[in-house]
Amino acid sequence: MTKEIRWGWLFVVVITMIRLFLIGTVGLGDDEAYYWDWSRRLDWSYYDHPPMVAWLIGATTAMLGDTAFAVRLPFVLLAVAGGALVLSLALRLFPGQPRTAALAMCAFHCVPIWSLAAVFAAPDMPMMVCWLALTLFGLRAFESEQTRDWLVAGLVAGLGLLSKYTLILSVVGLFGWLASCARGREQLRSKGPWLGLGVAGLVFLPVVVWNAERDWLSFAFHLSGRHGHSVDPLSQAGAYVGSQLLAASPVLCVAMVFSLWKPKAEVQSVARLILWQALPVLLLFSITSPMTSFKAHWPAPGWALALPLAMGWLYAKERAQLWLAMGLGLALTLSGVILSQAVTPWLPMDRQSDPTNDLVGWQQVADDVAQRCEGLTDCVVMTHMYQLAAQAAFAMPERTILRLGERVDQYSIWQTEDRVPTRGIWVAHDRYAFDPTGGSDGVECVADGERPISRSGQIVRTFYYWRCTIQ
Repeated sequence: MTKEIRWGWLFVVVITMIRLFLIGTVGLGDDEAYYWDWSRRLDWSYYDHPPMVAWLIGATTAMLGDTAFAVRLPFVLLAVAGGALVLSLALRLFPGQPRTAALAMCAFHCVPIWSLAAVFAAPDMPMMVCWLALTLFGLRAFESEQTRDWLVAGLVAGLGLLSKYTLILSVVGLFGWLASCARGREQLRSKGPWLGLGVAGLVFLPVVVWNAERDWLSFAFHLSGRHGHSVDPLSQAGAYVGSQLLAASPVLCVAMVFSLWKPKAEVQSVARLILWQALPVLLLFSITSPMTSFKAHWPAPGWALALPLAMGWLYAKERAQLWLAMGLGLALTLSGVILSQAVTPWLPMDRQSDPTNDLVGWQQVADDVAQRCEGLTDCVVMTHMYQLAAQAAFAMPERTILRLGERVDQYSIWQTEDRVPTRGIWVAHDRYAFDPTGGSDGVECVADGERPISRSGQIVRTFYYWRCTIQ
């Protein structure tokens, strides 16, 4: 191990220790609580995603208890693995440039989108680790032409598909790369790649069976259900570009685009594989973003794969090394700004648009519900959004949580249509405003007060309560 790589690993150790400290200091976000609730009912798949995120959370909470630290711990550790894979990929690209490889690993831990994925529980980090690993194992299988290496690549692909459906683009990219060169086409006429694909299919098969038993609802949700919102194409395209500049850090984002566009000639063999792995996901969301809703992190695998190329592109140009330093510094600063907002709000953001407000208030809600449920037998908590139901479940794990209404989510699968008469407390807050007193859906409610939640002396959200009876 060279001096440059040792310094790179020292940076990773320091930033990992900071993350381990941070993950237990704030409450869970709405989606994190949702995934935690999945982990209490382990299954082969779920409405929103395949099962890996629930399996990981279930493993650490079984050992360490139901805490925010335990929920997030697997993703901090996976980020270390992701950085190591970026380092390995960079060393394959630039075998005589350990400093470039070390910079690529450090950049992975600095870029905002992956800094967030390292400290918040979500399917993206396990998918990214598998995506990077599939790139490396696919390259090794291509070079060795050994069937066993293709089987390992297939296993990695299957695990990635168990993490997030988006990884199918990595599989498509790998086979596209093989088809693009003579040696690859020769291997496609052998059994190795196809046996690997078969292994991936077998690993993923339980998710297919789960969907088949439920009218393909998870596949349908991702192919059409979450993309049906009307949008303004021009503003949507602008929002997409802005989100990617912020998520990947402006300087590094531009460098990654240029390095993908024209990689150095001496690394073109490996760079071609990276192009096939990165471009499908980047192009898909770049093309569709003006036409449908999107989330900033969806194209992120493409940026992670482009990091080694970008580091090599910047480091090779003497005049660009200042931009390299600025890019890394700006990326780390943006990540620090975003994460510090989660701990102590200081940015001038409207309280309704600040997602870090989702991290606070639920312990007070649990206390309020306990007080209102005194004297009631089997008092349940009711709400109308999965975000609220999940947070209520984490704050009050001993209580039954009912997510009522016609929305479709994982709670729709768990909760049967048959209801028994019961009483409880309906909870909502001003971000997801709702008034259940209309008596619809067989629920009769009366208002029962509210609870303002403060952060740093400012009211950031208000919870509302109703006493309800299900007929």
